[in-house]
Amino acid sequence: MARGERLSDEYVSKRVKKYMRELEFPEELHFHSLRATCASWGLKEGVPIYAVKNLLGHASVKTTETYASYDRESPRLEVQKIALPSGS
Repeated sequence: MARGERLSDEYVSKRVKKYMRELEFPEELHFHSLRATCASWGLKEGVPIYAVKNLLGHASVKTTETYASYDRESPRLEVQKIALPSGS
């Protein structure tokens, strides 16, 4: 590859796979796993789903939703953010 040339999807995928093998990560992990992690972590940290959609280049927010892992703690933490009126 020439310096400054766009890396092909295949090149990046194979390179990531090579490093994952060297680090003895599970074989089922691959480059696409990084996209799922990016979406999940972003959503967990409060990044709006439409921003994550745009970052990942999805045409539809429905696609982005498939990457979002369900976090059992989130509903409990979100409910704690709701302030109840005082004196009730």
